[in-house]
Amino acid sequence: MVLNSIIAVSILQIGLYFIADRKALKYGRAIILILVLSAYFLFLPKLVYPKFDSDGVNCGMPILGITLAFWVIGGLSSIVVHAGYFQLFKRRNSRQHGDKAA
Repeated sequence: MVLNSIIAVSILQIGLYFIADRKALKYGRAIILILVLSAYFLFLPKLVYPKFDSDGVNCGMPILGITLAFWVIGGLSSIVVHAGYFQLFKRRNSRQHGDKAA
């Protein structure tokens, strides 16, 4: 469930980058990266926490694992997607404008 969420958010991030580039937003990619990172750190882990059982023992270890997975794997994946998209976009722009310095 955690990995599926991270993959879905990464695909959404790429789509939002594409839209921001099409609309030529000045700081679009930076804003999207900040929003995605804040989602990984603040909002998304709480969506996949296990439900507490009022009659049983409730251990906090799954919550710790889910939170750390979103922080580490999600944060790294968003930064890798951002850097990879930036490199692809830079390379594509240099080819379109005919720049010979590569």
